[in-house]
Amino acid sequence: MKNIKRAVIFFFLIFNFTSGNCQVRIQEGVITKVEIRSEFQEDSTLIRTIRTGLSKDSVVNIIFILPVEKQKVQYTYGVGIEEAKKLIDLNLINNNVIFIQPEFCRTPWYGNHPTNPQIGQLNYLNEVIKNITSGYHEYNLKTYLLGFSKSGWGSMSLILNPQNNIDGIFIWDSPLMTKYNPDWDMDEVFENEKYFNEFYYLPTKLQANHEILAGKSIVIGGYGLFQNQSIEFIEKMKLYRVNFIHVDTLNYQHEWNKDWIYKLLTYQPGITRKIETPSRCRFCRNWRKHASRI
Repeated sequence: MKNIKRAVIFFFLIFNFTSGNCQVRIQEGVITKVEIRSEFQEDSTLIRTIRTGLSKDSVVNIIFILPVEKQKVQYTYGVGIEEAKKLIDLNLINNNVIFIQPEFCRTPWYGNHPTNPQIGQLNYLNEVIKNITSGYHEYNLKTYLLGFSKSGWGSMSLILNPQNNIDGIFIWDSPLMTKYNPDWDMDEVFENEKYFNEFYYLPTKLQANHEILAGKSIVIGGYGLFQNQSIEFIEKMKLYRVNFIHVDTLNYQHEWNKDWIYKLLTYQPGITRKIETPSRCRFCRNWRKHASRI
């Protein structure tokens, strides 16, 4: 009986997003998993969600956590939404914040395959964003993307798409200058170098669409594996007078980590709470050590 109740809490329904009227139930303080079927994915995928308390009196910030790995049982680089939950548990995230993490059947590069509509990662993500945000139409919404490595690259690619509905991105240690590389499973999504260069090479997209970044919140963190690429792309952004924040002091392992997530999110007002160091701790003598973990 306990197992049945647990299943009800964490798996509500298998939704079909093509109907256009799906609303995902999102619980406060609990990671909820919902299985989704879409014409833009070859199989069903999960969406994980969690939120803080909601109020219609202020802006609701929806943060889409973009994965760096395809859907699997065990993840090499951690799970972003689990790190976000740690921040919520530590009371470091304000009310009116929703975290959403979609999953993908193939390695996510946030593009559409040139000939196979079932590998339509860009279409699928836009579908997820549209369906989830429509469920909160009575709120004043702001929509952000959070990613690192290839999903940081994907966040930049997405915000550079014309007519996007993204208010900002938070990215860390991302290969923003990368060229077509089949060794990174790019061929699964883009199929060939010509198609990638024409539609997805970031320096080209920046040159063509930099004007649409006006008014967007862009926070770029480093450093790690891709420090040089981040700096080179930042120099190109400066040429086009794009406003952004560069946080160049975040040196962590190349994986999801609540520490760099928190520090990037602090640059957008209203999302995080300040770390309060208590004068003393009723529960533990090592509060200084615990408070220094963020």
